[in-house]
Amino acid sequence: MFNNSSLLEVSREVKIDHDNNDKVATANTLIREMIIHGDAEHVAFRFYTAHGLGDAAEHNKEEHAEVSRLVYEADSISPSKREFDQIISRAVTAFFTLTDEEEEEQLPKLRSDLSPEQNDKLARDFLKARNMAPSRARRGQKAGAAQGKLQDKLAEVGWMIVGRTLLVDPKYNHPEI
Repeated sequence: MFNNSSLLEVSREVKIDHDNNDKVATANTLIREMIIHGDAEHVAFRFYTAHGLGDAAEHNKEEHAEVSRLVYEADSISPSKREFDQIISRAVTAFFTLTDEEEEEQLPKLRSDLSPEQNDKLARDFLKARNMAPSRARRGQKAGAAQGKLQDKLAEVGWMIVGRTLLVDPKYNHPEI
């Protein structure tokens, strides 16, 4: 026999499930994008050295290694674990600290030293490296036999599955090369 204190509310349970799926999909996307960015950025390091930014390249390699360590730590922990939020937050903070340095200090210097052709080549090399980088994100929902229908349904709410990993659509997309 149930009493009022043990009765569940369906809308609350569904909302909790939606919120958890949003959290997992967003975390998967952050993990995937930080990994891909870090792998692809190695292409730029040779240009940094050639244009007087060798110290910045070394600094970036160290910072990317720390971001990768945090990302892999977050990727190895279930989002339901209490420490997950703290670890993913540290990874995202480290990533944005690094990207702010790159965008505000390093890239303007590099851009001013590159010819339009060199700039185009570096951008294309970076995008090719992004396309070849493995996502390595492992968590997520199995698509199973109904993958096509599931993909369509998830796309309606802004999610996608890459391999077996639930993701959200990125806010910005690179051009196809």
